[in-house]
Amino acid sequence: MRICFVSPPLNVKERYARLAPFGSNMPSLGLLSLAAVVRKAGFTPAIIPSDNLNIGYNRMLERINRFSPDILAITATTFSINQAHELSVLAKKNNRGLIVLIGGHHLSALPKETLEKFPGFDIGVIGEGELTLVQLLERLEQNKDTSDTKGIVFRKNNNTVINPPQELIDRLDGLPLPAWDLLEGFPKAYYPPFFRSKGLPAASIVTSRGCPSSCIFCSKAVFGNRVRFFSPEYVFSMIRLLHDSYGVNDILIEDDTFTIDKQRVSDICELILNSGLKINWSCLARADNIDGSVLTRMKKAGCWQISFGIESGSQDILNSSQKGINLDVIDRAIRISKKSGILTKGFFILGFPNDTGRTIKETIRFAKKSALDDISVNFMTPFPGTELYNNAAEFGEFDNDWKNMNLLSVVFIPKALTREKLKKYAIIFMREFYLRPKIIYSYFKRIIIQPYYYGRAVKSFAAFLKTIFIKT
Repeated sequence: MRICFVSPPLNVKERYARLAPFGSNMPSLGLLSLAAVVRKAGFTPAIIPSDNLNIGYNRMLERINRFSPDILAITATTFSINQAHELSVLAKKNNRGLIVLIGGHHLSALPKETLEKFPGFDIGVIGEGELTLVQLLERLEQNKDTSDTKGIVFRKNNNTVINPPQELIDRLDGLPLPAWDLLEGFPKAYYPPFFRSKGLPAASIVTSRGCPSSCIFCSKAVFGNRVRFFSPEYVFSMIRLLHDSYGVNDILIEDDTFTIDKQRVSDICELILNSGLKINWSCLARADNIDGSVLTRMKKAGCWQISFGIESGSQDILNSSQKGINLDVIDRAIRISKKSGILTKGFFILGFPNDTGRTIKETIRFAKKSALDDISVNFMTPFPGTELYNNAAEFGEFDNDWKNMNLLSVVFIPKALTREKLKKYAIIFMREFYLRPKIIYSYFKRIIIQPYYYGRAVKSFAAFLKTIFIKT
C-alpha cells in the first residue's frame, strides 16, 4: 500500500499574520516518525508538507495525484482542521477509492466531534499513532475488519465509535530514525523561527515524549503525563545523521521538558563532546529543572539558548493555572543560564482566567527586570483537550471557533479585561521589552555576527515596528 502523509495547505502568512517574517516552516516531527515506521513495516510512504513548502490546494493535489496513494494521512491542529477537511474532500474527488485518515492533537482531544463535523475524514487515529497506524494499514491491505483496532475513531451504522486507546510505546529506541530523506528540499527549504537558530541549515528533533505538569492550558491528549525518553545514544544518532548526511549544524530540541533528567542531559552532552562535532543547539526547559553544573556541560556541548515557559509574572496567576512553579525559581534559572553563557527566551501568555490589568503589568515588570534576552507573547487559547477548554465560559467570553485558534487572535477574554485591552497590553509588553538599549544592542550584535540573519532581519524589523505601533 502507498500512504501519503500531508499537512494542510496553510502558509506562513496565514499562520503568523503580520508576524510572518518571524515565523517558521519547520516540518512536522510527527509525520517524519510515522513515515519512518510504516516504511519499516513494508509500506511505501511519501511526505508532502504543504504548509511548510507554501503549497496551495492545486499544487498539493497535483503532488498527491502524482504519488497515487491508497491512503491519505493528514495531521492537523485545531487551527488547521478546516483546511485539512477541505483537502480531504478535494482529494477524494480525484480518487474515489481513497481512504483519508486524520490525526494530531485536535482529533485526539475531540475525536467524536471532529468525525461528526467533517464527513471527509474516514478514520481518526487517536493519540500516539505509530502502533495504531501500522496495525490499521496491515488490516486494510489484507481486507480485514479494522473495527477492533485500538486507538481509532470511525463511523458505523450512522454512529461514531471510539475504540479503547492504544498502549504507549515504552521503548522509544525501537522506533526508526525520522524519515528526513522523504522531505523535498530538506534541509535547505526549511527554516526555524527568527533568532531560534545561529545558522542554516537547521533541523528540529524531539528526544522525549510526554509532560508531567498539569497546566490548565496544555493538552496531554497525544503523549500523556508520563515522560518517556529516547536514550542518549539514540539522540546522538539523530544528531549525527543530520550533521553527516544533511550538513545540519544547528539543532532545535523541541521537548517540553528537555532538562528533566539531568543525568541523561549530561550523557547526551558527553556524546557530543567526545565525538568532536561542532554544532549549535537550543532547547526548551522548565525553570525548576535547571542545574548550574549541567548548564556548564550544555554550553560546552554547543547549547546557546534555552527557552522557558514562564507564562506569567504574577505568582497568583501561576498558582491558579497549576503551573507549579515559583517566580523566584524562574528568575534564578534565567540568571544562572546567562551566567553559563547561554541566552534565554521566555514564553508568556496574556489573558489567563484570573488575569487583570494589575497581573499583566506584573508580568511586564517581571520580564523587564529579568535577564531574559527574548520573549514571545501569545494570547490565552483554550485548546481542545485542556482543562480550560471545558470551563472557559465560567471565567469569561470564549469564542470556540476552531479556525481562530492560532495563539495570535484573542479568542478568550477574562471577565476583568476586554479584547481591546488585551491587544493593547500585548503591544505595550513587546514595546517596553524590546525598545530598550541593551536588547536593541544584543540583537544588533547577533545580526552582525550571523550574516544569514541580514535579509530576514530587515523584513522582521519592519513587521515588528508595524506590530508595536498599530492602533488597537
